[in-house]
Amino acid sequence: MTGGLETSLAELTRDGAASRVRAARQRIASHPRRRHAFISPDPTPADVAPPASGPLAGAVFSVKDNIDVAGVTTTCGSRVLEHASPARDDAAITASLRALGGTCVGKNNMHEFALGATGTNDRFGPMPNPWDISRHVGVSSGGSVIAVADGMVDIAVGTDSGGSVRMPASFGGIVGFNFLRDNGIKQY
Repeated sequence: MTGGLETSLAELTRDGAASRVRAARQRIASHPRRRHAFISPDPTPADVAPPASGPLAGAVFSVKDNIDVAGVTTTCGSRVLEHASPARDDAAITASLRALGGTCVGKNNMHEFALGATGTNDRFGPMPNPWDISRHVGVSSGGSVIAVADGMVDIAVGTDSGGSVRMPASFGGIVGFNFLRDNGIKQY
């Protein structure tokens, strides 16, 4: 049996997801610290509907600027890579989040090449602590932390080999995970 209730629920889910993504894009565009959190804006045209199904339907996410998003240049927070060709494909994590129904709304500011502990970027601006702008958010995934702590996105993906997610997350009052590889042993 099709139509009726099933159709109504599908329409509500689709409309709800689109409404949440639209609201997130407006929040980001008008947020005073947007430039501290994002290097590259959402590459998706506003008239493209977000996925209406999946456990993350209506959720918005961003990724650190050393993670590929199809159609967007990955600068790794450096002016050296500013004019590089855009990524042809999504990184595995970006593709996985999209497959679950999430919508990518941009790429986050980071310490250049993820090398540094101050949360500053000479080209794309500082990453101040969301709770006290006289302090830094710390380490290289700072833009991701600002985006989540300030309510611009639901999920932000960073990278962490020495604390680049966990430390700024703790400074910003949010949770950051560093997942282990399949064998359970942290690889450096």
